[in-house]
Amino acid sequence: MSVRALGVLCALVISALLAGCAGSPGAQAPPSTSAAQQAFVARVDAVCQQALDSHRGHAFPVPGFDPNNPGRQQLPAVGRYLSRYGHLAQTVTALRSLRPPADEASGWHHFLALANLALANSRRQIAAADSRDVPGFVATVRVVDHLAPRLNAAGAAFGFRSGSSCEQVFG
Repeated sequence: MSVRALGVLCALVISALLAGCAGSPGAQAPPSTSAAQQAFVARVDAVCQQALDSHRGHAFPVPGFDPNNPGRQQLPAVGRYLSRYGHLAQTVTALRSLRPPADEASGWHHFLALANLALANSRRQIAAADSRDVPGFVATVRVVDHLAPRLNAAGAAFGFRSGSSCEQVFG
């Protein structure tokens, strides 16, 4: 499964939660940000990297899966996979524990509010997958489509860039 397809599925779980988050090599925070902001972005990226690392080696169980047109019989395997390897709840909890520089708290809290919406959506998605609820599952994909641009904008406003570990996990 490609990183993008995994991102869509994690977005199904994670709803593109951190899509412009933190800087991986080659995607550092903009030079105009403060040293404190850059250090914070690095801490966020470390959380995202942990989620990436814990996911590696776990192949997606449904080759060719189309989240916009899933087969009813495919959904339980998808739900189990997302429950086991999505790690959204742990990642969001870890992100909530981080404290941004004081002058960046408002932007970070806005980002976390969107992350909380994404977490709620991911829980609905797993429940829909587990119960083979195709319309419910597809509805969560639509929520992803709605939340992803908002998360990208919130991340960019906070100083995060695309191409990061967080984007790979959640985007």
